[in-house]
Amino acid sequence: MDIFYLGLLVANIFLIVYYRLMIHYRQQGDPGRAGLAIVVSLPGKRGLESRHLKYWRNYWLAMLMMCVLVAAGLLWRYPHVAAGFRMVE
Repeated sequence: MDIFYLGLLVANIFLIVYYRLMIHYRQQGDPGRAGLAIVVSLPGKRGLESRHLKYWRNYWLAMLMMCVLVAAGLLWRYPHVAAGFRMVE
C-alpha cells in the first residue's frame, strides 16, 4: 500500500509539472527553455485561447488532488497527527 501511495504522489507531481509547462508553452507560443521558476509559479489565464483552458483547469484539479492525497496520507499514515488537531478538554 505504501508503494501505491508513493506512486500516486509521484504521478500527481508529474501531472502538475506537465500541465504547468503546457500552460507556459501555450501562453508564450515558442518560449524556448522553461526554468524552475516557471514550474513553481502559479499560472494565469491571460494569453490562453479557449481551447487551451483545459490545461489550466487540469492543473488546478491536479493541485486539488495533491492536497487530498497529502491530507489522506497524514490521516492514514500518522493518526497521532490527526489526534493533535482535536480539541483537548
